[in-house]
Amino acid sequence: MGAQYAGGGDEAMRLSGQAERVRIAAMDGAERIFINYRRADTRWAASRLYDGLSQRLGEDRLFMDVDSIPPGADFVEYLNSYVDRSKAIIVLIGPHWLSLADDDGQRRIDDPDDFVNIEISRALVRGITVIPVLVDGAAMPAEAELPDALKGLSRRQAVKLGHETYGQDLERLARALGAPEKTPEKSGSRGWLVLSGVAVIAVVAVAAIVLMQTGETGDETGAGSETSKTTVTGNWTSDFGNMIWSGTGATYGTDNGRLTGAFDGQTYSGHWVEDASEQPCATLRDGSSAWGRIEFTFDPEFKSFEGTWSYCGAAPDSRWAGARAVAVERAFTSYEENIDRPGGDYTSLRLGSAEATACQKLCSEDQRCLAWTYVAPGYQEADAVCWLKNTVPQGTRKDICCTSGVAYYRRPAN
Repeated sequence: MGAQYAGGGDEAMRLSGQAERVRIAAMDGAERIFINYRRADTRWAASRLYDGLSQRLGEDRLFMDVDSIPPGADFVEYLNSYVDRSKAIIVLIGPHWLSLADDDGQRRIDDPDDFVNIEISRALVRGITVIPVLVDGAAMPAEAELPDALKGLSRRQAVKLGHETYGQDLERLARALGAPEKTPEKSGSRGWLVLSGVAVIAVVAVAAIVLMQTGETGDETGAGSETSKTTVTGNWTSDFGNMIWSGTGATYGTDNGRLTGAFDGQTYSGHWVEDASEQPCATLRDGSSAWGRIEFTFDPEFKSFEGTWSYCGAAPDSRWAGARAVAVERAFTSYEENIDRPGGDYTSLRLGSAEATACQKLCSEDQRCLAWTYVAPGYQEADAVCWLKNTVPQGTRKDICCTSGVAYYRRPAN
């Protein structure tokens, strides 16, 4: 599926448009934790793990996304320099980690110029701690399945990471990386909320829920029950961004994503379609080669769902989960001069010569927007560009090109 986060070792140079603005956290010293992953295999895990470990270890110790490699730079030396300054590297391994192939049908992991290969092999050679994390039931690769430079990975003790056991798995990994014992959180806290598109709580305006239409969406009307279609209507959060359900269809925050399908009681089956994909299909659906199958199962009260997705016509086998969003009220949208917040974009708008406040206003008026970045004229394009984001990027960097901000919310008074 399309990129919401650019991989810290996968295809940083192959991405276009918004993905060129990859997130980087400026960190020095030898206490950094490097997260290595493939977007096509373990994107949900990478984003959730980054958020969770940021809270347990501190964001300044984590590194996930490589900045755009400078023109003329040796990309192997560039990547190695990041790995060399790390205390440990977390290698996220999903069900398709070994089998993902390039355009010629060759396994990516066998390519010595593959970014994932480069980062892991460098860590093994340098004696840096390598922790394999098995995602969604993936098996640890056998030594015979790995290229020579990565055979040492098979001898590293792995940990597991799954949706149902995420909290326990995260804590176990955090403690292994040196996090102090977690103290119980106090209940009844109040104050401003900064919401993340990958968190369980997502932005939902009460009015948006009330006004949401329940008409049919897409080309798969099916024979699903009216009760199911009406019950899911509204705003949800999921592993692939905020979702807006309407009837038997939904939109979500990854590459103009949309769902079409049909309900059968608490089960929803159909297809996802996006504007771009790492694995384009041979046939088109809804005018796009970026599509695949989905199967969701909702809980009896339609408050959450667990499901799977796949590319093209293959049987769904990769996890996709979501939950109904909690109602909150927008309080204000911040203004951060000379700050760039790369990543998490769901759309961009050309503003001509308009000032940054125009971009701030656009975010304030769009309930999907959780953060924004304004790029002044002449830096990215001749016109000013406004990037609206449905996640709050964890990394920021100082840059005179940009002005950014975050949407803050509050729970409605009882």
